[in-house]
Amino acid sequence: MNSDNLGFETTLEITGFIFTPDPVTILQTAGPASGTALAPGHYDVQYDASSCCGNRVCTFSIDVIANSTMACKDLNVSLDANCEALITADAVLTSSCPERAKVYLTHYGKPVPNPVDSHYLGQTITATVVDTVTGNSCWSFITIEDKLAPTIICENDTMSCYRFENLVTPGIVEDCSKYSVRLLDELTEKLDCDEDYIKRITRVWITEDLSNQLTDTCTKQILIERFNFDSLYFPPTDTTLYCQDLYRKDAAGHPHPYVTGVPTYGFLKDTIWPTTDFLCNVATDYVDTDLGEIRCVRKIMRNWRVREWWCNQEITRNWTQFIQIKDTVGPRIIHGIYDFHATTGHKSCHADVTLPPIEAVDECHQLLSVDVVYPGGILKNQNGGRVLLPVGYDTIIYRLYDNCYNLSTDTLIVTVKDDTEPVAICDRRTVVSLNQNGTIWVPAEVFDDGSFDECHLHHFEVRRMDDNSCGTTGPDDWGPEVGFCCEDVGTERMVAFKAIDFSGNESVCMVLVEVQDKDIPSIVCPPDITIDCRFPIDLNHLEVFGRVVTSQAARKPIVIDTAYYHVIGGHPQDGLALDNCNPNVTEEPDFSNMDQCGQGYILRWFYVTDRQGNRVRCHQTITIVNHHPFDETSIVWPPEYEGIHCNVGLYDPSLLPAPYNRPTYSDDVCSLVGVSYKDHVFAATVPGDPCFKIFRVWKVIDWCHKDVYGDFMIFSDTQVIKINNFIDPVIRKACRDTTICTYDVECRPIAVRLAIEADDDCTRPEELLYRYKIDLNSDGTIDIEKASIGDPVASGTWPLGRHIIKWEVEDRCEILQNVNLN
Repeated sequence: MNSDNLGFETTLEITGFIFTPDPVTILQTAGPASGTALAPGHYDVQYDASSCCGNRVCTFSIDVIANSTMACKDLNVSLDANCEALITADAVLTSSCPERAKVYLTHYGKPVPNPVDSHYLGQTITATVVDTVTGNSCWSFITIEDKLAPTIICENDTMSCYRFENLVTPGIVEDCSKYSVRLLDELTEKLDCDEDYIKRITRVWITEDLSNQLTDTCTKQILIERFNFDSLYFPPTDTTLYCQDLYRKDAAGHPHPYVTGVPTYGFLKDTIWPTTDFLCNVATDYVDTDLGEIRCVRKIMRNWRVREWWCNQEITRNWTQFIQIKDTVGPRIIHGIYDFHATTGHKSCHADVTLPPIEAVDECHQLLSVDVVYPGGILKNQNGGRVLLPVGYDTIIYRLYDNCYNLSTDTLIVTVKDDTEPVAICDRRTVVSLNQNGTIWVPAEVFDDGSFDECHLHHFEVRRMDDNSCGTTGPDDWGPEVGFCCEDVGTERMVAFKAIDFSGNESVCMVLVEVQDKDIPSIVCPPDITIDCRFPIDLNHLEVFGRVVTSQAARKPIVIDTAYYHVIGGHPQDGLALDNCNPNVTEEPDFSNMDQCGQGYILRWFYVTDRQGNRVRCHQTITIVNHHPFDETSIVWPPEYEGIHCNVGLYDPSLLPAPYNRPTYSDDVCSLVGVSYKDHVFAATVPGDPCFKIFRVWKVIDWCHKDVYGDFMIFSDTQVIKINNFIDPVIRKACRDTTICTYDVECRPIAVRLAIEADDDCTRPEELLYRYKIDLNSDGTIDIEKASIGDPVASGTWPLGRHIIKWEVEDRCEILQNVNLN
């Protein structure tokens, strides 16, 4: 608890007890009572709680802390070896209770991390200390310093003599402040005849902290490796240069080694030429031998030599390099020639000009020759000279050759002017005709009748002399052509004709122009269209397939529903009839090429007539085809059918239920389908077959569809109707037991003839199978057995006695009826 009054006392109130279960009786047994004023100090409090379930004790303590003021002090803080300093409340506070205080660091209002690092070295930051119990606070200013000396670490090293540098610094320097490093001492020792090293260099380094002037020193020993010829790299064996490269040269005028390459040493390819290296005891030099020039290629043999002085001996390595200097470009022009102007002479179209010489050098050879090419000729092996040049921009080409016949060129432009006017001669009278657009633009050349110039005519220009013509306002401007329109037809118009030469000189004459209209109209029909026969064509309104309009702006796209599989043979837009002045368009359709199925083609004839009665025509063909012709996939053939009635007439398609009665098919306006059938009745041939079968052959024809040979497509399928019969044949009349008398005294066998009658609901009597078996003398043995179709008679010559005959009648459904006779 905090005491916030001057007497360091506070009033204690104890509430908020929670009991489980209720009701409970509580009694305070120790400590100050609730409502008692307490002075700063420590108090132990105890309560006893009792209920029906027993007793429990609750204890806690109260600390009353006196309110006190806080004070902070300014200080300087030095960074540690890690360049950090932890700012604690204990270091900043001058009063007690630092354990419950918290420190906040800022620098110009921005938070500073704690511990503070070297970023704030030399800076003064603000430390705010807050008592977490009372909320009181104070602050102080802390200056960050570095009072530790820098640490310098030298590590011994081994390096190539070519990598050694006099100012190599020590490996590691550690300090929080800015510092400097310098070489304090250096000692070089020569190692004679050592296989690996040639020198030992000892260096003493010193580092100084720039803020506190503290120093540290270290000693570094460096062993210089002996030159290793295995790490020596010579330049390429063959090197090619070109004269035009303007490369650097040595004192002998040969390509400098810096251009062709020098020997190098080690992985990092340190250059070991041109100086003699005292540290490495190595010298590198070369000697050139000029092999002369053959076919414009100069060759130089360069012999390199690398020498090492070691242990009172010299070790040498040689290398030969061949350098080729090629001449592949022409001479270099050092002083060009400047373009200039000239004028023609009197009554001449040429200028008499003296061409200046050109200056050039060649990097490898002397200048061999110069040719000058000009319009109309060439100055062979002449550097300039007198020529005649025509009017205009004349291109003069200087061709320069060296001894290798490499070519360089330079171009000179001489502008020759003509100041004499041409002579304009034009037709006095000209007839022009309008084109299909109702206008005509006549080139100026049409009005020329022999205009000429001493040099060359450049072009002609023309203009109308009247105002407000063909929709224009004011006189026409000069131009390469002049226009006429419908309003000019039947009139004569005056135009001016101008002849202009290449130098811009000009002259004018006048022409009278008669405007006529001799052009016939032109027409472009709508494109041919192929559509499906299912397209709903209105023969009285064929404009759905396009129209013929008389202006480009009136043309509209032809849009056919894609469901009708249309094919448009060209741009899908209206046709266009053009004439110079207001043509008239009519249409005459021809339906004679359409068949009864709505297929074939329609010809739409379009006629366009101009004002003079000129007439042209074109036609559009609308082809109507069946994209989905009737085929066998469109037919559902009737399935097999089984019946129990032997009357074939009962199986007429009109008496059978669907789907057994007839084929069904999908047809539409594009087909004309016919159906026929033919029955073939067959008896059973295999045991277990139905009584008989009807093979009903169906044929379906589409009178709107032919095959590739021009024949109508006929689709056929056979429906099998199986007839099953379970009714036995009926023997209507049979021989009853019969006694036959003979009067033969010799008792010889007598002729016997017995017959029966039978019928069946499925088999005619003449088609029934009659079978009989005879047991002569009734002894149980069949003596005679016969069977025949349609023969219900048993006959023969039998002996006297008591005999048994058994009749069996079988229909074609193999149903059997029998009877026994004695």
